[in-house]
Amino acid sequence: MALREAYTTKELAAVLGYATTRSVFLRADREAWQSRKRAGRGGGKEWLVASMPEETRLTIRTAEEKHAAAVCSERHSALPLTTTTAIMDDSRRYKALAKADLVRQYLAWQRKFGATRTQKDAFITAYKAGAWPRLLEEVGPVSWQTLERWKLEQERAGSVLALADKRGIAHRGRTALTERHQMVILGHVLNPNAPNVSQCVREVRKKFMAEGLYIPSEPTIRRFVTRYTSECFDEWTLFREGKKAWNDKCAISLLRDWSLVDVGDVVIADGHTLNFETLNPETGKPKRMTIVLFYDGACNHPLGSGLIKGKK
Repeated sequence: MALREAYTTKELAAVLGYATTRSVFLRADREAWQSRKRAGRGGGKEWLVASMPEETRLTIRTAEEKHAAAVCSERHSALPLTTTTAIMDDSRRYKALAKADLVRQYLAWQRKFGATRTQKDAFITAYKAGAWPRLLEEVGPVSWQTLERWKLEQERAGSVLALADKRGIAHRGRTALTERHQMVILGHVLNPNAPNVSQCVREVRKKFMAEGLYIPSEPTIRRFVTRYTSECFDEWTLFREGKKAWNDKCAISLLRDWSLVDVGDVVIADGHTLNFETLNPETGKPKRMTIVLFYDGACNHPLGSGLIKGKK
């Protein structure tokens, strides 16, 4: 975003994170800011951004970007399409602001120690040694040449968000797979034999070649299968694992709240045929009897059991 031409002392205190306006006056005196008379009611003066050092301008721009990140749609037309799309990705925006903070530290180092190649190398050495651990963790190792390039990029765009990673943005949401490609892929992966995805990829690529279709790469096919699995998990489970798996993993289920019943309200009975024979009390002949256990749902304890006629 483009910086305003001038800021009041109170505004700069908020932007720069100062508790009092006195800190702003001290910095203005130290860096020799120029001011002009403030128009409108109340008078006072405004500090000209053009008279501020590059480091200070970058600090103000970064703070403004962070403050306006939630409402950045108002300024999308000022940036290239790929950059504005990247802005909408929170992780890309956060890393762009971290890059801007690193550039600001780089400029502050130069202002204090000089802008010679030796001092630029010294800054990189200090950075990699952990002088700014949070920035090192977020941005990673860089060279001072990269920092110079980032400085120019954000100056030309008028926004630190121009540093957002734009890789893959132009093709986001697009796919090279036609409807026929997708039908062939699904015809192989939605199989009750649950074939391995790698095996399916090899087979569908051969099918595409035989039909004279465009042959997508293996990662493209895998991304389509992964997206289909997450978006249509019920169909994926039904076709590959069967109805029981669908019922267990996908069907709507209800949980009983046993705190709403008293002892004796709900009795659960379940039987199991024994794997040994015993004498039937009615006929005296050996049979595999079935034992039935009665269970109380509220107290979670068995009530009793009994034997009934089972298999011969």
